[in-house]
Amino acid sequence: MNYRTLSNDRRRRRKARFITFLVTASLLASFAYASGLLDQLPEIFELFQDAEVNDAPVANA
Repeated sequence: MNYRTLSNDRRRRRKARFITFLVTASLLASFAYASGLLDQLPEIFELFQDAEVNDAPVANA
């Protein structure tokens, strides 16, 4: 195989990986939506917002 066919093969594989990722992500998102898992997202974000932030210095200089 020469450089051009190897380059095209790499490009084709990269596109195939990206398309596979898109299909997998869309299937997971549609399953989460259909099963009602997305209804719990606001509660999860509220848990992160209620986290206590400590403004004290980390170490003494």
